[in-house]
Parts: sequence; C-alpha cells; structure tokens
Amino acid sequence: MTIERRQYPEIDIDVFRAQVHGLTVLVVPRPGFQRRYAAFSTRYGGNDLEFVPRGGTEPVRTPSGIAHFLEHQLFDRPEGSVLQRLSALGASPNAYTSSTSTVYYVSAVDGFEQALDILLDFVQEPAFTEAGVAKEQGIIEQEIRIYQDYPHVQVYEDLMQALYQAHPARVPVIGTVEDIRRITVDLLNTCHRTFYHPHNMLLAVIGDVDPAAVVEQVERDLAGRSYGPPEPVRRVYPDEPEPVARPESRRAMATAEAYAAVGFKLAPPVPVDGSAPAPEAQRRVLLLQLALDALIGPASAFYQRLYDEGVFTDAFGYNVEVQPGAAHVLVSGRTNQPGRFCEEVLERLRSAAGQGVDPADFERVRRARLGSFLSVLDDADALNGLLVRDRLLGFDFLRTAQLLRDLDAGGAGAVLAELGRDGRAAVAVVEPKEDGRP
Repeated sequence: MTIERRQYPEIDIDVFRAQVHGLTVLVVPRPGFQRRYAAFSTRYGGNDLEFVPRGGTEPVRTPSGIAHFLEHQLFDRPEGSVLQRLSALGASPNAYTSSTSTVYYVSAVDGFEQALDILLDFVQEPAFTEAGVAKEQGIIEQEIRIYQDYPHVQVYEDLMQALYQAHPARVPVIGTVEDIRRITVDLLNTCHRTFYHPHNMLLAVIGDVDPAAVVEQVERDLAGRSYGPPEPVRRVYPDEPEPVARPESRRAMATAEAYAAVGFKLAPPVPVDGSAPAPEAQRRVLLLQLALDALIGPASAFYQRLYDEGVFTDAFGYNVEVQPGAAHVLVSGRTNQPGRFCEEVLERLRSAAGQGVDPADFERVRRARLGSFLSVLDDADALNGLLVRDRLLGFDFLRTAQLLRDLDAGGAGAVLAELGRDGRAAVAVVEPKEDGRP
C-alpha cells in the first residue's frame, strides 16, 4: 500500500495520504497530543436531493432532510446504541450533516483503535428497520418544530429562500415535516448505497498516531467488504439564475428582539459535478473573508459605530458560505433596528465594492487571521474539522498560511467588486409580533 507524504514546511506539518479500496485516508501525526481524533465523512448532504442511484440509469428525487435522517439512523444498531459502546471505551462521538456533507467524529485518549473500528463499522453497515424509521420520524418532527420557534434559524432559512430561486441551498438541511414522513427504509438504503461508497468518502485521523498503522487498520476493515465497482456520483442540480429570488423577506414571530440577515449572491467557485475548483477559488474565498474582517469585523470603525448606537447587540456575525453550485456572503445579527441594520450593511459593502479596502486595515486583519490559523494547529479537534470541511470542497485548509502570505488589499478590492452587481443582494427580517404571542 503506497502512502504519500506531503510536507507543509511553513507550519511544520506533514500529511500522509493513502487510497484504501477507493477511500481517501489522511493522517496528520501530532506527536505529544494526548487525544486522537478521527472524522469519517461522505460528500452527501442536505443539497443532494436528486441523483442517479448507484447502478441505475434514471434520477430519483428524495425527500428533503433525508441525509440528516440517515445520519441519525446509522447510530441505531440491533446490538445496541453506538453512542453507548463508544462511551464505554472513554471515547467521545459526534456527527453532523451540512448542506454538502455528513461527518462522523470520534476522539479518545485510550482505546482509540477500538473506537476507530466501531466508527468504520457503523457508518458502513446500515441496519435500517421500519420500526426505527417510524421512531426517528417522530423525533425529527419534534426537532423541526423546535427549530421553527428559533428566530435566528428562521431568518437564515428565509434569507436562503430569498437568495436562491432553484438551488437546493434554499431547502433546510433538516427538511420539512411533510417530507420526513415520506422517508422509507428503501430510500435510506438507496441513499447509503449511492453516497457511502468509499470512492465518495474521506477518513481523516489526527493525533499521536503512526500513519502506517492507521492505514493498515483501515485496510483490514475494508478488505472484507463488498462495495461494487466504483462509479461517479451523478447528482442532478437545477440551473440557478444569477439574480436573487426576491430582494426582501419579512415575518413576525414571538421574539423579544428582531433578527436581520443580509446576503450577497456570488458566482459559485465549486462546481456541482464533483470536479476540482479552479486553482484561484480558495484564494478568492479567503480574500473575501479578509475583506469582511476589515470592513465590518469587530475591530472596524463600522462595527464600533453601530454597536455604540445600539443598532445591533453582541449577536453579530458574518461569513462566506460555499457549496457546490452556490456561494454567498452572509451578515446577520440581533437588532432592535432591523431596517437600519440592513441599510447600513448594504451601504457599507456596496460602497466597498467600488472603493476597495484600506491597505492598513487589510494588513491588520491579515495578520490577525494568520495568528488564528496558527493557533488552530494546536487544537487537533478544530484542525480535523476544518481540514475535512475544506477537503470535501476541494480546498486545502493547510495552505492557508501560504495563501495569506501573498494576499493584499488590491486583491481584496478585486473580489469585492462582485458585491456591487445589480440583483445579487437580499435581506431577511424576523420581527416581534405586536401582541408578543405566537
């Protein structure tokens, strides 16, 4: 078994990579770390609603929320709870489903090898039953109804539906009550067979580990399994028009304060067909993140002014979100002045689209982000999560230091120009009901 070694001399980290029966295995040795971490992930998330099943010829349309539902169901085993088995070893398990991926985590100080075996087994060996599906439907329905009472969740979902006309980014990852009720054992098996094939998956291990031993353990586990021949996952995504679906969304809820969100639709840097992003894609995303740091981040004059004037509270955030076939800038916050919040954010970013970023401000945030990146290298849990997140998109998180070294305000100004295009911005507001009742 060939194990490739890639060195990152600027951060003194080596990454070992092997292909084990089609599964990409990444190992990042961190000598001296007490806890070891593994993340087993698949390129399958809430957006993957329509696809051609493995071995099939025609696309099928699945209910929203099924990727998240499947994640929950894999923990339900005939021999008992996977969580209890891992906890008995002293291991800490976790999992999440995003729009683009599903990731299963485990970490342990002792008994890591046993925990890794359990992780590999339960993710690859579904045991879906009618009774289990019916039970899970009730649990997820309650989860959906709880989320519907959270204004910060609703304002995000409203913004996604305002930004996108057809792309499944507008569909909540958790799904709808109506769709959850349509999930069956057969559908779950179809999704697992299609997306949980080793060729569509990634295993990342970080900690005080021997790369050869990790690869050998994975080889033993996969050797006795039958997956069928590899074939590319054929997703079906609708064409997404450039303009937003609508410029504004408003709703009233039982909440003490209003929540507002502003979004700018971007040209998607990651293709929907699974091919690699353009070489400049990761650099452009990082430049845009730095531009936001400089323009509206906590150390900016904009942030301080609006905070001092009570336009928003400490619940203020921003991000560049990237998915296959979709990308957007998101700015959101809790506010008693939602109209002004949206106007100020729109004006600040639209004006910067023409004026660019002050070089001194850019240099300040560039240095700060480099410091944050270097600090993550000593946090194996966070490092594993970020490494997996970027790798599944076709990016390389460990190149961040190298990229940051060559970025400047001129490059940030160039990518900011996209925010000035007509018909690309939308806002969403959740306001308190006048009588305060649901």
